Amino acid sequence: MDIIDILVAKALTPQGQIDAYAARAQKAVLDANAALEDAESAVANIDDITAQTTSNNATALASAEAANQALSDATEALELANDALAKIDEVTIVTLDTEIDKLTHALLQHTTENSVSYDFVTTYPSGLITTLQNLIKYYNGTGQNTDGTMTQKAITDALENAGSNIHFDTVDAGYLPVVKDDGTLGTSEILEADVLEALAQLGIYHTADALGLTIDYEAGTFTRTYEAKNLNTGTDFDKYSMYGGRKRCNVNNSGEIVAWFGDSNYREDGSNGDVMVYLPKFYYQRTPLKTENGVVGKIVRKETIAISATAQPGFKIHPAFVDTNGNILEYVLLGAYESCYYDTSAAQLIKNDSGTIDFSTDVLRSCADAKPVSGVNNALTVSNAEQMAINHGAGWHITNAAVESANQIAMLIELGMMNGQAALEMGLSSLPNYDNYNCASQTGSTSSFGNATGIADSTVNITNNQTNTYNIAGRRAITYRGMENPWGNMWRFVGGLNISGNGSQRGGVPYVCTDFNYTPTQISSNYISAGFCLPGNNGWVSAMGYGEESLDWLLMPAEATGANSALPIGDNVWVTVNLNGVNSVQTGGDWRYGENNGIFYYACDNAPTRYARTINARLMYIPTYNSAIYNANITSWTNQIQG
Repeated sequence: MDIIDILVAKALTPQGQIDAYAARAQKAVLDANAALEDAESAVANIDDITAQTTSNNATALASAEAANQALSDATEALELANDALAKIDEVTIVTLDTEIDKLTHALLQHTTENSVSYDFVTTYPSGLITTLQNLIKYYNGTGQNTDGTMTQKAITDALENAGSNIHFDTVDAGYLPVVKDDGTLGTSEILEADVLEALAQLGIYHTADALGLTIDYEAGTFTRTYEAKNLNTGTDFDKYSMYGGRKRCNVNNSGEIVAWFGDSNYREDGSNGDVMVYLPKFYYQRTPLKTENGVVGKIVRKETIAISATAQPGFKIHPAFVDTNGNILEYVLLGAYESCYYDTSAAQLIKNDSGTIDFSTDVLRSCADAKPVSGVNNALTVSNAEQMAINHGAGWHITNAAVESANQIAMLIELGMMNGQAALEMGLSSLPNYDNYNCASQTGSTSSFGNATGIADSTVNITNNQTNTYNIAGRRAITYRGMENPWGNMWRFVGGLNISGNGSQRGGVPYVCTDFNYTPTQISSNYISAGFCLPGNNGWVSAMGYGEESLDWLLMPAEATGANSALPIGDNVWVTVNLNGVNSVQTGGDWRYGENNGIFYYACDNAPTRYARTINARLMYIPTYNSAIYNANITSWTNQIQG
């Protein structure tokens, strides 16, 4: 079978290397034995000299001077012997290195009607040649192969022609076939995708069109992998749809895209609908490379996170792009700005966080030139914020854990690190703070950037009837591919994400809602445990958690010790120590917290009924699969990216 031939052949590759090293080692051992013989000879001289000395003492006691000289000679000989013994390892190492340099390797190609194969040839200094045949083999077609092996299709055909009752079903899909103990054909417990994933981590299997980042939390290092290896942040990533395909657009209440950034009718002030960012779907792969046990689940010490615009072996569709019916969505829409609100009874867009909100009818909006709405004057809890999003119409919600994760993963891979502030700038993180006021800055100072990443020239702040314009780091906005203030300015609620603890689970266990029927005050049956604990203390995040594979996309901290404001993540976490109850989650930080802020800054210490002058919510839109508007939006986006 094709895949088995390839995998087994590749797995045999180290044998050729072992043969080569064995030959070199044998030569080194011969040299070492010679050195050892020299050492033993030197030691033997000690006995001779000592015997002579004893004889001299017995026959001529008066010859003390000669005896002393003999003893001195013996001591010198012993030192020489020890030196010789000490040099054995050094000789071995030098000899090995020399012999390794003399080896040559080559791949010889063989082409037949049905296949192309490669032999691995090693030539030794002596002229000896060893060959590992069929190191790699590719078949050109299906059916019986000339060398006697069979492809998957040939096995299926042969079983059918033989009238065999052995058959494969859909439950066997993806598993490697084996011959079982009774001689019948069946499937193993090993998934082909898992094997390919392991080979990819070893550098043997290359995943096309995928971009990744290997994160070593202990060392504080980040290494671009797959096709991201030689890319730089920015235009290098534009050819991948999940980056270059992110576009700001105007969206009406029905979820229809009515204009794109750059169109003549595009508006950022809310007059032509909400300002949203089109996020194209992608697949992801998270591979823990080093973990240790936590109180619950795992603490990740090293891992690789990768994404691809297309399905790949070992990759899964990111859940941000799966609706509650299991349909894979081509896109979702993310609010470009922190939300203000629309007063339905007054038919007025409220851009200064004033007035009394009617949570049953008023609507969250995403637009420029607004102070984000907060709980300074109204009880903007996570439940009320979600209701204001729902008031928009079908498909509208506040951002949930899945959409936050999709944005986090895309960002960390492109930036090549987890510390967004180090990669871009502080963002709105060091603004003057006045008690009892919403001190957030106005949205929209990155309007001219559209779909790009960048830093505003200046940002306006209107607080307590005072207007200030700031143009320094920490007081001006940043944007990431159309999303302004991915951190800083204001905390934002994460919908459908609860933290639950029984008093012995440190900061508690994250639970994710599987639909949009949120119950922030309790863990209902539609919530799934992430399977790991948050840290038991506040502090700089040092490692992420890993538990249930179905929620392996959830990037939340499991440890906050030994880290700092720079590495490995540079963001902070707040928890309720030994949580016994249920908390809500906010992310990003606000205008006061400086270096603490970031896309992985979590506040997990608040009651689900809490509201504050510092907390906002950001809109998202989940389209209705295969509806007329859904299909029209995809067509419109396709025309955009094709120019």
